[in-house]
Parts: sequence; C-alpha cells; structure tokens
Amino acid sequence: MFKDYPFTGVGFNNYNQRFLEYQFRVPGSNRVYGSERSPHSSYVGLLANVGLIGLALWLVVFAVAIRSTVI
Repeated sequence: MFKDYPFTGVGFNNYNQRFLEYQFRVPGSNRVYGSERSPHSSYVGLLANVGLIGLALWLVVFAVAIRSTVI
C-alpha cells in the first residue's frame, strides 16, 4: 500500500479495510483471508495509513509535545 500511495497513504485507519483488496496483489501466499487484518508493525501501519505527509505531521506534533514537556 505504501508503494502505491507513498505521500498520502490510503487514509487514516483504512489499512484494515484495504487489506482485503491488496492481499490479491502480493504474490507468494496461498491463503485468502475473508476478514480484515492489522499490519504486523505499527510503523508499517502508520506509513500505509497516512503516508509520508502524515508521518511528517505526526513527527512535528511529537516534537512539539516533547519540547513542551522538557522546557
């Protein structure tokens, strides 16, 4: 998903629903899942959901929060 939408992502919290469509695009698995799945890593899920733009915004908010607690 990140390869298809690197900048915008698939939309916040859309990974689980989009998984059902994308499972047919990834070669090598003989299993077909009928229910939504979560990403194996929260970092992978974050990048797939919000893309690089969302990641940058999240890092800015995180940096502001850390800075305000330290100072």
